[in-house]
Amino acid sequence: MDFEKVKVGLYRAQQRLAITRSEATALLALALLLGAGMAIRYAQQHQPSAAAQEPPFAATDHRFQEGTARLRAGAQEEDAAPPEAEERRDAPRALAAGDTASINLNAAPPAELGRLPGVGPVLAGRIAAYREQHGPFAEVGHLRRVSGIGPKTMNDLSSLLVAEAPADTGHAAGR
Repeated sequence: MDFEKVKVGLYRAQQRLAITRSEATALLALALLLGAGMAIRYAQQHQPSAAAQEPPFAATDHRFQEGTARLRAGAQEEDAAPPEAEERRDAPRALAAGDTASINLNAAPPAELGRLPGVGPVLAGRIAAYREQHGPFAEVGHLRRVSGIGPKTMNDLSSLLVAEAPADTGHAAGR
């Protein structure tokens, strides 16, 4: 191959791409490095002794396979779950801040409290535990006394809750 023809071809490509000589040099260097890297990679993968070598992640593959097996076992257990798990799947949707439903803070079970926005199962359990320890809530604003209920959550919940006296007064504080 004639060096002069290559030089002319590169000059024409530089003119068509409207790049400076420095940019063309940098692009050529990057292309050569990429080609060299690919050639080295090819040579490493096709060495005769490469077949006898251990794959690069063999030391940790067993952990991945164990985790995958645990996930599959969990999925199978979920598929074979008892009927109450089906009820949880078909549970009513979570309430949103714009909803007009009112939940009685003093009578609602933790599952119903868990439907409130910003209240998950843990926080619903805390609300129920607080209610058992301290008795019924006198007003919705007293919900702020429960750990995990901040001003933002309280603002979201205030329109969805009422604090009516429960029909059953057998709470822990009154015994």
